[in-house]
Amino acid sequence: MEMLINKGIKVDKIFSPEHGMYGVPDGQKIDDSFYGTVRIPVKSLYGKNLYPSQNEYDGLDALIFDIESVGLRFYTFIYTMFYCMKAAADQGKVFMVLDRPNPLGRYVFGKVILPELTSFVGDCFLPASYGFTNGELALYIKKKYKLNLDLRIIKCTGWNGEYFCHGNELWNIPSPALPTFNSLLAYAGFCFFEQTNLSEGRGTYKPFEYIGAPWVDSQGLVAYLRNKFPDLKVRERTFVPFDRKYKGELCFGAEFFPSLKDNFFVISHSILRYCFRSGKLVINENIDRLTADRQFRLSIENTEEFSFDLWEKEGMEFMHSNEDILLYGRDKK
Repeated sequence: MEMLINKGIKVDKIFSPEHGMYGVPDGQKIDDSFYGTVRIPVKSLYGKNLYPSQNEYDGLDALIFDIESVGLRFYTFIYTMFYCMKAAADQGKVFMVLDRPNPLGRYVFGKVILPELTSFVGDCFLPASYGFTNGELALYIKKKYKLNLDLRIIKCTGWNGEYFCHGNELWNIPSPALPTFNSLLAYAGFCFFEQTNLSEGRGTYKPFEYIGAPWVDSQGLVAYLRNKFPDLKVRERTFVPFDRKYKGELCFGAEFFPSLKDNFFVISHSILRYCFRSGKLVINENIDRLTADRQFRLSIENTEEFSFDLWEKEGMEFMHSNEDILLYGRDKK
């Protein structure tokens, strides 16, 4: 923001997504405010409004999107971009993306979400991990929805599709519950626990790297996971969340040390299946909006077999059908 102002560019207003300008907790609605001593109006797009109104676009030449994302379908920042793109197209405004690397590289996996399951945590016919930068995603959205939009991408440099851990950059926290790259790797699948009565580690110092609940058999769970995933680095862990689920309560569960070879989408299903046997696991049907696959939940509740072959197949087909919009290298490693 300061860079734009120092360059003499008139910043008329700021639109802020979930977490606002300063990183408030997940899910907390945000009111309009002002930015710094320059008192630029900040219009919240994570409260009563999810996209700019016609009046809010009046007098603007362009809207600049400069927000870090993580390459996962259930991350709300990308839908703020989606809605702003549609509003800009309707109002005939320039939409500019200051692009950044996708920390998950070209990793693509997951069933493509269908219209009947769309929400603010899943839309745009995306697989769970979609392998695009914000700029590439904007190109995809423009193509998919046939937007009559003056879209301009300012490309990033020095990135060729690799994972964050294979570069030399410093981690820039994209939201309060993703303090490290490891937490992002686990978030890819453990986000599903948000729609259960398992703690996904929010309100601890290692969100998504701790999971558990007061009723979990931590010893049995860890033994089960080690047997099923011999290369997974996991150990028993007790923890007391200082916020969110089970605030102030002792939870029993597991601590994870994620690596690139771990598929936390698959691991999450195994954890839910194990915990369901206790008779204490509760799964909200809204988990379907995160997984994009009702069979994921039903296979746990009905103790049926479940294959991730379709998730892998649809992810690969998604990337293959959209190779024309890629701006950078295609290296997954």
